[in-house]
Amino acid sequence: MLIPMNILESGIERVAANDGNYYSLYGILIERDKDDNRFAYAVASDGKCLVALRWRDDERVDFPELDGCSAVDQPDEPLRVIVGAEKWKTMANMPTKHHPIPLLSSIVLDERQSQHGVIVVGAAVHQPGESIIFTFDEISAAFPDWRRVIDISEPEETNNIWVNPYHISVVAEIVANATAQPNIAIKTYGPSRPFVMAADGGDASGIGVIMANENKTGSHHFLDDIQSISRRSQAS
Repeated sequence: MLIPMNILESGIERVAANDGNYYSLYGILIERDKDDNRFAYAVASDGKCLVALRWRDDERVDFPELDGCSAVDQPDEPLRVIVGAEKWKTMANMPTKHHPIPLLSSIVLDERQSQHGVIVVGAAVHQPGESIIFTFDEISAAFPDWRRVIDISEPEETNNIWVNPYHISVVAEIVANATAQPNIAIKTYGPSRPFVMAADGGDASGIGVIMANENKTGSHHFLDDIQSISRRSQAS
C-alpha cells in the first residue's frame, strides 16, 4: 500500500481520541477497501466527530521495489491496522516528503508483513536504490465499524453546499467564544445560499454567515449578491 503525503499531512491524527475512555479510538485506522482493492482508507474519531479519508492506491504497482518492504504484496484478508497518532506523525515527517518525484514521496506500508501486531513501513530516499525501513507496534484495540456512523455511498441525488473550510472553523470559533457556548447551530438554506452558524448565550448571541459556492472550485463573495440586487433595483 502507498499512503500519499497529502493524506499523512492532512492532520487527521488531531481527530483521534486522546482520552483513555475511548481507548479503542486512540489511533488512526488504516484499511484496504474490501469491496474495491484499488482504494484504501484512513479513519480517525474521538467519539464525537469522525473523519474518513479515501485514496486511490493502484499506482503502487509502479513504485520501485524496496529491500524488505513491498508496496504490492497483499495478504489473503484485506489489511486493517491501527496506527498510533505519534507514529502517524512520524510517517508524515519522513524526509521522503520532499522527493522530487511525487510518487516516491509516498510512504509504503507492507500489507503482508503488517500482521500480528507489527506494522512495517518504508520510504524511498533521494539516492537511487536507497530506502528507509522501520517497524512499530500496532495499537491492540478493536476499532468500531465506522461505516455504521456515516454512509459512504453516494446517493443518486445530493444537495451539496460548497463552503470554504477555513471560514467554517474561524466563524464557528468566533461565535462559540463570544457566546460562551459549547455548541452552535448550523443552518443551511440550500445550494448557493448562505451557510449560517448561530449561538445564543443569553447575555450574548452571535451569528456567522458563510457564502456558499456554486461548485467545489467556486469563490462566492457576498458583495456579488449586493451588487446584483442593486443592479436589478436600478433597472426597475
